[in-house]
This record gives sequence, C-alpha cells and structure tokens, in this order.
Amino acid sequence: QWVYDGFPREQRRRGYMEAMEEAGLQPELIPVDAETSASTANTVEAYLNEKGCPDAFFGFTDPIAIGAARALFRTGRNIPDDCLVWGFGDFPEGEDYRVPISTIRIPIEAIMGQAWTWLSERMAGNQPDSRLVILPMELIERESSNR
Repeated sequence: QWVYDGFPREQRRRGYMEAMEEAGLQPELIPVDAETSASTANTVEAYLNEKGCPDAFFGFTDPIAIGAARALFRTGRNIPDDCLVWGFGDFPEGEDYRVPISTIRIPIEAIMGQAWTWLSERMAGNQPDSRLVILPMELIERESSNR
C-alpha cells in the first residue's frame, strides 16, 4: 500500500510514472494485497476481466510479475504476444517460470558494500549528512518481453 500511496523515496514507482508520462501514456497502478504471485494473480485476473488486457505489466517485484503472468494465462492470454511482462529484482523463480520473466537486476553487492562503508563510518563516530547514491541497474530481457 505504501508504494501505491506514493512513498516519496520509492524509485520504481517514480520511474514508472515518469516513463509513462514522457511517452504520453496514462500510468496505472494496480494495488495487490500481498507481494506474492498468488495474491497478484487473483487481483490481476479481476482487473483483466473488468478492463481487458494492457500492452504490458511491470511488477514491483518478480513474484508480482509472475502473478500477473499467471492471471494472463488463466484468462487465455499469451505472453509476450498479447501482453509483455516485466519484473524487478532478478529473483530465481522469474527465470525458471514457464515463460521466463524479463527483469531489472539490482546491484546487491554494490548496495551492500556502500551500506557497510557508511555503517562503518557511523560506528567510527562520524555523523555525515544524509546521502544518496544512485547505482546502475541491469535490464535482463527474457521471453516475457520478446516479441
């Protein structure tokens, strides 16, 4: 719910909204009850039955993207022919899903290294001002976005 409500530092939501607006498209958020593929599948299936099939789904995480894929299959749609599916996080189950899910890989090692550096500085008594680091992500294109 915090993502849906617009948590100010959530970059995935912000990036999606900005990209859609720059493309002249209407962004749409579909809130789910839990970050699981089962919960997402039920929510997205209801959405598909009510509003039809969009060009693509971008899941906040790979399990959410898998849930959207499950709903697409349950409603007789094909991936990627009818709808593209993207996730976030490069979870192993995304690559192993029946249609491998395209994703955005997070640089976990770089994040952990930066976090350790900053934590070590604080433990040494340094109290720096608030900081922000933007690290590059990696697009992993798989079958779910390959038309």
